Amino acid sequence: MDTSLHVAGKVMVVTGATRGIGRAVAEAFYSRGAHVAMIARNESRGVRVQQEILEAYPDVPGTCRFYPCSVSDSRAVERTCCDILSDFGHADVLVLNAGIEVKPSSIADTEIEDWKTLMSVNVDGAFYVIKHLIGSMEARGSGSIIFISSVSTLSGGGTGMHYPASKAALQGMMARINYDLLPKGIRANMISPGLVDTPLLRRKYPDTPETNASLNAQIPMGRIARPEDIAKIALFLASDLSGYVCGQNITADGGRSLYRRSVVST
Repeated sequence: MDTSLHVAGKVMVVTGATRGIGRAVAEAFYSRGAHVAMIARNESRGVRVQQEILEAYPDVPGTCRFYPCSVSDSRAVERTCCDILSDFGHADVLVLNAGIEVKPSSIADTEIEDWKTLMSVNVDGAFYVIKHLIGSMEARGSGSIIFISSVSTLSGGGTGMHYPASKAALQGMMARINYDLLPKGIRANMISPGLVDTPLLRRKYPDTPETNASLNAQIPMGRIARPEDIAKIALFLASDLSGYVCGQNITADGGRSLYRRSVVST
């Protein structure tokens, strides 16, 4: 078991944990001996993913437990966080990954309900989880909070104004956590991925040789990211190796933001 990143025994809470980046983060933590609380909406998928992770690492001493919850529901989040604290006693690391996109639209054509729906998951959901778990970190005098944002906050990409706006809001949340809680041993950082091969990406760009070639051609490193690429950064930010790192927004896009690249047609 690789414990070089010093996460063994820590309690990790991951939202949006059953697919894409969230699943990769949960698996990376668990495989290194951490106790992982996975939060996601789809109960059947969550139970299946939990079992798959447990079966993949039969000799790991940690715990992996799934909690069905929509992070947009404040009362459901409160109940779930209470269950996590009851089961694990505290939280050492929060990875706030849960996020959605809604149908593409211009600024003028953006539906009010689409705006509210997206913000309720991407922004409100992150706040609810922090609100109900930050106390356990304060009580212990330590904690690492990791936001999964997006390079769209700089590029304006995504399906419309609502997506980059929601991800940009996380920057302010990160800043306030550090402003208030660094003296109490709690730090917050952010990862901003570019194109990552997740179900969210594949809704927009089908998994075909032609589309993949076009996507890869936009990346100076020659390929779009895999969820595991982002999970490795989360491991660093969760570990003691990053103990003096706070308030940082780490861009992980294979160099794409360094250049102007053509947009793949759909």
